[in-house]
Amino acid sequence: MVVDKTHYDVLGVDENATQEHIISAFRQKSREHHPDRGGTHEMMQKINAAKEVLTDPKKRAIYDRYGSEGPPSGMAPGNPTDFSGFSSGFPDIFDFITRGASGREPTRASKGSDIKHNLQVSLEELYSGHTKKISVPREVICAACDGTGSVNRINHDCTACKGQGVENLIFRTGPFIQQSQRSCSFCSGQGTRVDAKNRCKICHGNKLVRQEKILDVDISPGSPDR
Repeated sequence: MVVDKTHYDVLGVDENATQEHIISAFRQKSREHHPDRGGTHEMMQKINAAKEVLTDPKKRAIYDRYGSEGPPSGMAPGNPTDFSGFSSGFPDIFDFITRGASGREPTRASKGSDIKHNLQVSLEELYSGHTKKISVPREVICAACDGTGSVNRINHDCTACKGQGVENLIFRTGPFIQQSQRSCSFCSGQGTRVDAKNRCKICHGNKLVRQEKILDVDISPGSPDR
């Protein structure tokens, strides 16, 4: 039983509507209520929100069961016997496992920055929806050296930081001594260095190469011109 029919009412469909029916209704409502045709941005937001929820099977199942409020606080919308997140009671054990006996943090992939791209579209494409292709530059691991930066794929510990990736700085202020750490300036915090004679000819020891990737950008019907 559906506890909240707001999204269904916005698109003018019933709770048993198929994906095809929902998408068709979304396109029709988008054309009817587009701001350039006298509609309001508020209504377009409701239409887009309804489409986002009802065309995603998981989101739709949660919405049908709990409504717009979602599951009660502290209750995850899944298997009640799922203990995959049960680790908070043993921080020391999990810290030891993830860091290892050395106490050093494991290497984690850092999140890249957001990409902004100006895209020119026609009014017709905004009304009806369209898919555009854009070329986006990115850096990927060099395949020639497997991301080692070295022809023979062998790197040596940095002699400056002894493979730790950090260097210690000591400051003396009167009778006080202060110590701090910073990323090693010789190896850029990598802990290893590539010998000049063994540098990869493709990435020049940088371990990464620049590559263009073609992406499909979906323009939803009724998208605002901004």
